[in-house]
Amino acid sequence: MRMALDPNVWEECHFLIWHDMNHNSFRSLFIVLVPFLLCFQAGTAPMTAGKEAPKVYADTIPAPPGWRYFDGDEFDGGSPKPTHWKLYGAPDVGNAAYGQGRQQMIQTYRPEQVTMHTLPTGERICRITSVKGRDAPTPRPPVADKIGWWSGALSSRDAGKFYPLYCRMEIRAKVPNVEGVWHAFWNRFFQGALIAELDIQEFFVKEQGLNVLSQSTHLYHAESRTTSINIPRRQNRHFAVSDPGNTFHVYGVQIDPDPEHPDEVIISYLLDGKINYSFSTNSLPGHNKFVMEAKKGQLDSAWDMAITGQIGGEWVGFPADSVTKVVTEIDWFRCFVRNEN
Repeated sequence: MRMALDPNVWEECHFLIWHDMNHNSFRSLFIVLVPFLLCFQAGTAPMTAGKEAPKVYADTIPAPPGWRYFDGDEFDGGSPKPTHWKLYGAPDVGNAAYGQGRQQMIQTYRPEQVTMHTLPTGERICRITSVKGRDAPTPRPPVADKIGWWSGALSSRDAGKFYPLYCRMEIRAKVPNVEGVWHAFWNRFFQGALIAELDIQEFFVKEQGLNVLSQSTHLYHAESRTTSINIPRRQNRHFAVSDPGNTFHVYGVQIDPDPEHPDEVIISYLLDGKINYSFSTNSLPGHNKFVMEAKKGQLDSAWDMAITGQIGGEWVGFPADSVTKVVTEIDWFRCFVRNEN
């Protein structure tokens, strides 16, 4: 989060002031500036599509010991970085009904649900707002009897943005902790989630109760030719987290080479900078396909980042009738690499 009046929006205003003063058109100046001033007064600025956020230099981003900043988004511009994200439901992306049908989700994605806001402190955030009804499309069977929701999702994959195989990815956010709400942060391998998926943050209130973080791994298994879900099986994957809907927390995962096994990796999940658990894929024979595939020229672009405002589903249930709106607030997403890399 950065202190801001959005510089992209201010640049537009500055040009218009100069232009109108030189053409003595104060009436048009008034008409142009009022909407912008009202936006700032309300604490939010309109999305300025296609305009980059201010440049972020690597040495200005604090890195964990032993790591250095690689890339990310501080969400301090007029929109999520267009070089880093595409929004589900946009005409050039599609995926508006992603998760409906077999997974029984009831949201429809559209770009309008992803907005930039200024907090009372002056800091900027990205917000995903999920709202019930309001002419949202009817969900697909088998849950076509449910009322639909509008929601938002950011995908780095659809922007062609991927991150190194060996890295540490963290995201600072407030996430709704409500039964039937499945807002999530996760990474998919460049060849798809069926090969490898890292779930940095999920809440399964129906199953686990309130304030319990779930962090899980799904990896392709060579022998069975299927994806193994929630591995290692006996590993505790659920951890207490304090009031995640109202408190910013940092959710993360890091992937390191296994020093004793060159074709395996050590995967560690983190909460607020502390490791919750780690395991080596060497302990799971036949689950290293993603490592071998990345070594064929994709070591620097192995993982995407997905931020999805999912609602409902066979694993999380559905929101109570009284729940009509939920919001995720994202401060920043950062990717780090080891100092020696």
